[in-house]
Amino acid sequence: STYRISLKEGRFFDPSQPADSAACVINETMARQLGGGNVVGKNILQPSDKPGRKQKLTIIGVVADFNFETLEHGVFPMVMQLMPGNFEGYLTVKLKEGRTEETIADLKNTWEQYTRAYPFVSYYLDDNLRDRYSQVRETGRIFTLLSVVTLLIACLGLFGLVSYHFNQRGAEIGIRKALGALPGNIILGEFRRIFWFLTAASLLAWLGAYFLARSWLMDYAYRIALQPYHFIIPFGLILLVSLSAVLYRSWLAARANPGRILRVP
Repeated sequence: STYRISLKEGRFFDPSQPADSAACVINETMARQLGGGNVVGKNILQPSDKPGRKQKLTIIGVVADFNFETLEHGVFPMVMQLMPGNFEGYLTVKLKEGRTEETIADLKNTWEQYTRAYPFVSYYLDDNLRDRYSQVRETGRIFTLLSVVTLLIACLGLFGLVSYHFNQRGAEIGIRKALGALPGNIILGEFRRIFWFLTAASLLAWLGAYFLARSWLMDYAYRIALQPYHFIIPFGLILLVSLSAVLYRSWLAARANPGRILRVP
């Protein structure tokens, strides 16, 4: 009840029943490996603390599957046994919000009334779970920072490349304008040229990004599925930045005096 684990079949342990010391509760994954159906009342064997001997346990209940490992792994078969007296392991206590520190102090005082041979050590389970994913979060922050830096460098490089492109084609644009081409048609033509270059480059980048992301996600038993918008949205942002640079440079080139551009020194 503390962990809100749902009981699917049978019952859970009852310390007042001596027979439960030789009983066990399994999860649904374990029940499926045993053949499914009603497994309550069946016996399983497990290695005992004596070499070469096995202990027979009677299944008294089946609980719903729950994750007891990190999400890189799926749900493994699990067998739970009753530990009379709780000679080892942990005590789990659910705390209400607002007075957690006072409650932990009371727990420590109660603990020390029974024993001082073992020091009272406590931790929050949610903190422990977050620590398990600290490396994943750190990797995410690093990739976010690298993505921002890469985007800034790419924008600077793109602007420089577009500027060089229009400087090289200044005479061509001047001739087209002198022959009567409208500034809007000149800008639209440059838009089309850059758009197809960006589309070809993005398709190549999508292939690399898809296989890298898919390879990383395959390490997790629980993972998202790559959707088209994961690629379309970045392409739209890149296209917006790229076409803004093209618009600025093509607007300057279209407004320039063709006589000055075509003037022979």
